[in-house]
Formats: sequence, C-alpha cells, structure tokens
Amino acid sequence: MKVVVPLAEGFEEIEFVTIVDILRRAEVEVVTASLEKRMRKGKGKGKEKGEEKEKEIGTVAGSHQIKIVPDAVIDEIDPEKFDAVVLPGGFPGFVNLGEDERVLDLVRRMDKAGKYVAAICGGPSVLIKAGVVEGKKA
Repeated sequence: MKVVVPLAEGFEEIEFVTIVDILRRAEVEVVTASLEKRMRKGKGKGKEKGEEKEKEIGTVAGSHQIKIVPDAVIDEIDPEKFDAVVLPGGFPGFVNLGEDERVLDLVRRMDKAGKYVAAICGGPSVLIKAGVVEGKKA
C-alpha cells in the first residue's frame, strides 16, 4: 500500500506525525507532499548587496512552528500510483489544503478511482469542499 499525505503551512503536528508514524510502523509506504515548490537548503542573498546568509527553505511549518521536510511536492504526485490520501488538520493547515485546487483535484481523483480518502480534525472540511462526502457515511 502507498499513501500520500499532503502538507500545508499550519498543519497540526501531532496529527501529521501520528498518521505518518503509525502507517510507516505498519510498513505502509508514505509520501509526504508539500504545496510549495521544492527548494534546496543553501546560501541565499540577503537584503544587503553581496550579503550571504543561511536560509531555511524547503520546509513546511506546523501550527506550532515545528518544521517538516516533505518527501515531494504536490505537483509530483500521480494519484494512480497511490492507494490512499490522508489529510491532517490543524489551523490554518486545513484551510490552506482546502484552498489549493491541486489538493482538491487529488482528493476527487482518488475518490473517483475508489481509493481510500481519509482526514482528521479539520481535514474533513476539505473532503466536503472537494465534493466527495455527499451520499456517504462519514
């Protein structure tokens, strides 16, 4: 089984880590996917001309500012290669997930293909927005 967990700024850390930890302990392949473009950690130009400083890039900050380095970017995710999508909650994380058309499309495509679609905390509001809950026991 292969599961994708989309990750947006403001996610709830304990929900995200618990989802990923439990699934990986069960030997399920989990891919975490950021909504932001992939960037590498390195030196970047500061505000002053020629100034270089270490920038922390390529991470996603949770609602309590714990930073996670995702495995992929949402644009790299092919729903056909996954068996499930799980959405963590957290504020404003679930709002950010629900405002991203790529996430809504991923959820719709996974649901249409009969794959598992799951969410925790505020995450179900994304499922509602994607239109995949109507007529189902949820």
